[in-house]
Amino acid sequence: MAVNIEIKGREKALAKIGVFQLDVMARIKNQLDESTKAIRDQERRLAPTGKTKKYKQSIKRILRRKDLSAKVGPMRSGRLHPLAHLLERGTQPHPIHPFGNKNKTVMHPGTKPQPHVEPAWEREKSNFIKGIEDAVKGAKT
Repeated sequence: MAVNIEIKGREKALAKIGVFQLDVMARIKNQLDESTKAIRDQERRLAPTGKTKKYKQSIKRILRRKDLSAKVGPMRSGRLHPLAHLLERGTQPHPIHPFGNKNKTVMHPGTKPQPHVEPAWEREKSNFIKGIEDAVKGAKT
């Protein structure tokens, strides 16, 4: 699970803003920067903490300022962390082979959901939308 932020209709909006309104573009990029930092920080606060704390440390943000998009969430090698959805949504009880022993099967009790990605986005979403709206209000068409 990761939060993908992409401004819908950005090509049309950017064409209307025009090249000469660099201040508007700067405000949009600034809002994207601020919101992704807030989302990342909130995800880290809400994320489950294991013994090594590696999962919390894996929560990163990737900004593509050129096309006004971003990705925020637990990452490993530039991709979504393989445990993210399991931690966010939890798991049902299921059979496992302990320590890779294919001859033995035991039931894993499952895990409770530990939401951290979606709540972080929900908390910041209205600030992000308002910030983008404010940034483009002064644009000349």
